[in-house]
Amino acid sequence: MNNQNYGVIGNCRTSTLVSQTEALSFIFFIVIILQSL
Repeated sequence: MNNQNYGVIGNCRTSTLVSQTEALSFIFFIVIILQSL
C-alpha cells in the first residue's frame, strides 16, 4: 500500500480514506463521551 495515493475526506464525526480509483478503504467514526462533573 502506497500511502501517497490516498486522500482523506471527513468532518468532525467521521472520516474515510479514498484511493485514486475512488474506492473507500477505511471509515472512522469518532465517539466523544461527555462526563458530568
